[in-house]
Amino acid sequence: MQSATTIKALLTQVSDIIHKYDEFAALTGENFNIFRILNLSTREVKLHSSLLAELLNPKGSHGMKDAFLRLFVRKLFLLDKTQNIDSLQTLNATVEVEKRTGAIDSEKKNGGPIDIYIQLPGNKNIIIENKIYAPDQDSQLRRYYNFDKTAALVYLTLDGKEANEYTTKNNDYSAEADKIDPILISYKDYIKEWLEECKKEATNHPLLRETITQ
Repeated sequence: MQSATTIKALLTQVSDIIHKYDEFAALTGENFNIFRILNLSTREVKLHSSLLAELLNPKGSHGMKDAFLRLFVRKLFLLDKTQNIDSLQTLNATVEVEKRTGAIDSEKKNGGPIDIYIQLPGNKNIIIENKIYAPDQDSQLRRYYNFDKTAALVYLTLDGKEANEYTTKNNDYSAEADKIDPILISYKDYIKEWLEECKKEATNHPLLRETITQ
């Protein structure tokens, strides 16, 4: 029977190997597995939201910390003149997919899941409504706005189309301050350009770079 000292030495060696592998995986982006992230085995519907959120997450398996998020928010807040870009803090940000805000109430002023919710320490948060082919929901952007009125409300579509009255309910409010003015971005331009910038950041991470290319 092996002595306790021998077993302890073996466990130490295994721990060292695991640590070295983790360091290597972080350097190469090897942990970034698109199929695991997108939960394809469970036929998850929100594939695009899952991938975007993983790239934006400073704690994501890509190993790039806040590099991708920093590129995203700096680009985003160039469109949002109310934000001081130099004050952005991204390293300790948290990113949630399908953020729960409670059940939708009878007046449809509150509730419903937010596609992507980003919390920036010391700064305003970001709400992303990721709209590809699904139709707008009744009062959807209004409900998200009511959940966090200080957040940057982003309406992401294929071509950057305007948010309609059905989702904003702007006509129900006479005061200009109560009207919703979401930041409009598109996959066609904004996301494509951002991903190109991400690829440059991931030059030394071939697996990650090629996944972004895909």
